[in-house]
Amino acid sequence: MPGEGFDGSEGEAGERAEAAGRQAAREFGLLEIFHEGDEFDLTDGMQISRMLRIGGEPTEVFTPRGSVKAAAAWEGDALVVTERDPQGQVRRTRQFRISGDRSTLTVKEIRQLPGKEGNAVMSLVYRRVAPETKP
Repeated sequence: MPGEGFDGSEGEAGERAEAAGRQAAREFGLLEIFHEGDEFDLTDGMQISRMLRIGGEPTEVFTPRGSVKAAAAWEGDALVVTERDPQGQVRRTRQFRISGDRSTLTVKEIRQLPGKEGNAVMSLVYRRVAPETKP
């Protein structure tokens, strides 16, 4: 028998956290990037593509959480992608930095969480995978 005041919400919270972890693993597990000149195309593990012009006008991107306007710009040695909701509020910012030997990409993400105070900040490190050669 559960203790006094137990309503099962702890289990529900754990299940929500586990589901969020699975979604994050899909979203961040793989990045495909194409960059040439001012064209920057980014596709995440959930197959959401962002085709942006660096320094260009924001582009509408459709995500599972709704549509956002995404824009890319250089800030020093980092390429910064900013996503704004339809009201113009910044919801996510990602800074992309590549190592000197071009083998490692570090992505720092700052995300506003709906209904929460403050931001979630995470850093992700990706290793370059050689493209498959086709016969």
